Amino acid sequence: MSELCVQLRLLGVQAAGLNWRKSNYIGSGPAIVASDAYEMANALEHLFSIYDILHYHTGYTIYPDKSDVALALHAGKKAVMHHRGNDVRHPEAARRRNPYVYTGSSLPASQIIDQLRYFSKHLSTAIVQDYELYDYVSDYYKQVHILPRLIDTSIVKPAVRRQERGGRPLVVHAPTSREFKGTEVVQRVVHSLQKEIPFDFVLLERMRQKEVWQMIAQADLVIDQVLCGAYGNISVEAMACEVPVVCFIRPDIYARMNPKPPIASAHPGQLYDQLKELVKDGERRRRLGKEGRAYVQHVHEASKVARQLTGIYQSL
Repeated sequence: MSELCVQLRLLGVQAAGLNWRKSNYIGSGPAIVASDAYEMANALEHLFSIYDILHYHTGYTIYPDKSDVALALHAGKKAVMHHRGNDVRHPEAARRRNPYVYTGSSLPASQIIDQLRYFSKHLSTAIVQDYELYDYVSDYYKQVHILPRLIDTSIVKPAVRRQERGGRPLVVHAPTSREFKGTEVVQRVVHSLQKEIPFDFVLLERMRQKEVWQMIAQADLVIDQVLCGAYGNISVEAMACEVPVVCFIRPDIYARMNPKPPIASAHPGQLYDQLKELVKDGERRRRLGKEGRAYVQHVHEASKVARQLTGIYQSL
């Protein structure tokens, strides 16, 4: 959200993010106003006097009962909901599409359906980040836009890889949620493969974004999420650093993607073989790394994504 606001400001849009959650180890970013739910609720009239568009995220709004959505529209404002993941990842539907997906952190199915019905009753437009989420919301809203994750590649630079400096290959995994990312599977496969091939493995947890980027930039390979069926932020950050990525992408999702991401796809049953091949094949890693940065610059470059977002705003 912070990066979206930063990029919108560069395009001449007055944008600010309001965060009522307590700050965490990741950091909130320069365009975020730290607040709390009570303070934000009392500021609603003030927000209406300044802003034209309310861009909601992850199924949250300002009032607990979500009535501020109707109030915003009544005040002549435009509004859009940006669904992010477990706020719409219906557990039963998810498991029908993908037997590996973890849904333990998803909202209850009845709550997801009630929220989607409520939001789509008031809002004609929603935003999601990929096709994995698109299918959960497309039957509710008149218009669903896929807005890719964004990253400013000018501040994310490739670095010299561990193996290129004469060391053993370095494999990195950086979970924000171990259960969702499949960290237990990753660790089990890594430890098994290390008995056969010498390489180092680092698990990055509870670190600020810049610290994670510094470690990723030195890695020879990054393993992202192996259960969900789509790639996450770590994949984008790794590709921006020219680091090859292993991540499970559902075949039906991959078929709809254009352009195709240069990611080595592997679900839990494929991870051992895919990881073994990449650890041994430095040339393939270098090729995927180069292709990955070019892909991110084409699809996820922050300035491009921000321009896409302004187009969505104009369509409301």
